[in-house]
Amino acid sequence: MSLSTEERLDALERGLLQTNEQIQALIGSVSSALARIDTDRLDAGIEANRDAIGRNTRHLVNIEQRLGGIETSQQLIIDLLTNRGNN
Repeated sequence: MSLSTEERLDALERGLLQTNEQIQALIGSVSSALARIDTDRLDAGIEANRDAIGRNTRHLVNIEQRLGGIETSQQLIIDLLTNRGNN
């Protein structure tokens, strides 16, 4: 027993309506998930990390400068001791 054209169209319409309902439900889920993302908090976190990286970089530069000063002082002491031994 085959379905008439009208019965097939009715079945197709019911299928399309069901698919449309599923799509609408999916859109609602995605929308609510996107709404839960707090972009302001994400932006603030990114900015805080950038600030921390800047501070850490400045600290590293300071440490490198201090180490350079220590190395220079050590070399001066070695030079003084070497010259003293030669005199």
